[in-house]
Amino acid sequence: MESFEIEKFKTTTRRLLRVSLRWVRAQAVSSPLMEVLGAITIAGLLFYERKLILHHMQTTGGFIGFLFALLKSYEPVKRLTGVSNSYQQALGASEQVFHYLDSEPDMVDNPAPSFSLPSSMKSRLKTLSSITRMGFPCCAIST
Repeated sequence: MESFEIEKFKTTTRRLLRVSLRWVRAQAVSSPLMEVLGAITIAGLLFYERKLILHHMQTTGGFIGFLFALLKSYEPVKRLTGVSNSYQQALGASEQVFHYLDSEPDMVDNPAPSFSLPSSMKSRLKTLSSITRMGFPCCAIST
């Protein structure tokens, strides 16, 4: 029985290690990926603004306002990535909890327990009453 429990523990800890490493990898990739996507987006929007300025559809003040708004909106968008990562981690954890709750137990209780008395005790008993209270069997023994 002990070797079974040790093996079960090892299997569970290996699975936990894989899940943890997957989460760390996702966290490590998301920040640089967000930086690259942010840089590409900012560069694209600046080229778009450049085109508007060249065609006299945007003023210098409008460009400065746009640039300020663009740079100020970058940090909240970056924080949303962290929120998304936390949400995904919570979703994965709750999935594991529900999987555990839905699994069948390894050991099953005997639904109808029984007992027997030694023959020397049987002769001394006058009455044996079986009572069920709140779904649990009880015995009242009088000698």
